[in-house]
Amino acid sequence: MEWAAQKRGEIDPKDILSILVNNPDERGEPATRELIGGILVFTFGAAYETSQSALNWTLLLLSQHPAIAIRLAEEIDQAVAGGLPSMDKIGGLPLLDGVVKEAMRLFPPIPIGSRRSLTETNLGDIRVPSGLQVLASAHLINRNPEIYRDPSHFHPERWLTLQPSPYDYTRLWRGRPDVPPVLGLEPKWSRSGWLLFCRDIVSNSLPGPESTITLRSRSRPIPHCG
Repeated sequence: MEWAAQKRGEIDPKDILSILVNNPDERGEPATRELIGGILVFTFGAAYETSQSALNWTLLLLSQHPAIAIRLAEEIDQAVAGGLPSMDKIGGLPLLDGVVKEAMRLFPPIPIGSRRSLTETNLGDIRVPSGLQVLASAHLINRNPEIYRDPSHFHPERWLTLQPSPYDYTRLWRGRPDVPPVLGLEPKWSRSGWLLFCRDIVSNSLPGPESTITLRSRSRPIPHCG
């Protein structure tokens, strides 16, 4: 943690580690080594890998649906109009918004959420005692046929009219609906990542899901015939 001492007192707005070191805690005291270390683990786990996973699965879905990919490229090109991309230009693109939301519905970056009950309560007909650890599957929640028509298929257009509650559409297990997004990884923010959209996605591997803390893709070679 020697680097932390070197960054104290010199805030670089482009350096997230500099901002972290120079940001006081809730008591107004300098951030401790323990706090900095904990936030760093959270930052690279919750921001880096989840963003990477979401982008990875989205590009895979677009490669499997070339007609949607072409329409998305046209929508982005029209909005950017040959200039530099910005959030102002892509903030109101309906297909881009739908693609991001639909990809995160089918392949949520954090597929399983864990919470510990603070008080005794009921979940339907099941009595949940205080202190019990409860696991919930985003795959099951996000593919509920009562909410999503044809739930296992990629239909970005559904988001033109669909407005599920935070309990019917979950990606990051951020807690109550009024809690701010985790490090900004929400559809409106993550649109900027799709500006790196590649029109010609050529894959020589067949990805499959590998569920750890996050939902990673694991590739194996595609068998070639003849």
